[in-house]
Amino acid sequence: MSPSLQEAIPVILVLFLLSCGFVGVSADTPSEISISWIQKGDNYAAQGLYRDALGAYDSAIATDPYNSIAWNRKGVALMKTGYDAEAVKAFEKSIELDPYYSEAWNNKGDAYNHLGEYSNAIAAYERALAINQNDLYALVQKGINLQESGNPAGAMKVYEEVIRIAEREVRKHPNDARFDADLWTNKGDALAHLGRYFDALDAYETALKINPKHEGALKGKKEVEDILMQVRGTFLENSIVPPTIIGTEHTTQSVPLSPALSFCAVIAAVWMYCGIRKR
Repeated sequence: MSPSLQEAIPVILVLFLLSCGFVGVSADTPSEISISWIQKGDNYAAQGLYRDALGAYDSAIATDPYNSIAWNRKGVALMKTGYDAEAVKAFEKSIELDPYYSEAWNNKGDAYNHLGEYSNAIAAYERALAINQNDLYALVQKGINLQESGNPAGAMKVYEEVIRIAEREVRKHPNDARFDADLWTNKGDALAHLGRYFDALDAYETALKINPKHEGALKGKKEVEDILMQVRGTFLENSIVPPTIIGTEHTTQSVPLSPALSFCAVIAAVWMYCGIRKR
């Protein structure tokens, strides 16, 4: 047998085995590898290991720089580690790759909110709402930033719109609403911002029945309960404090009520609160 034929036999054999399916070929594309890095990052983030998550998302981007999800996830990890300005840039890159990525628009709004740039935050949430006008998270956050920027009347209208949409969704799609913890949490946030604390508690508790670990519902419920405790203690000391905004890291006054309505609202809240606690 000639040397050239001897050299060709292994190649021919491999090709035969491949054609028969006896030998596998790695099909990992850059996109698939990037997705695996994103999954690793998500696992780290679920454990609160955001710096490790950031490293995984960077690896995903290095593998596939055109993955909008990887850029969005990187932005979230940057926010969680306190790098809000850098997070904005990551979200902008994600949106550049996918202009209809509403989650990235919302996250960009959150980052601007953390930076105190309320007008930019509102603009980002409005872009998310242009994609989905029923985006309750974007509506709630728009209301919060309107409140922060000194527009309580505008904020009140937005919160009322959130409640209207949430109640419509419950009527039209009751089965879906039974499993949508986000819907109930957003409704609870809007109710709390309007000072309807007991209705807000009901909404948060519904959300927690669906998902006992829902961060937004847990946070909102605790803050409402703290306010009711504060109101009860303040009432016993014969003085009244205004309600507090729920669901934001910035503490401000809520949509103002007239003195008479505020007094009646506090008395009603304390009476209901005391009655509930005695049961």
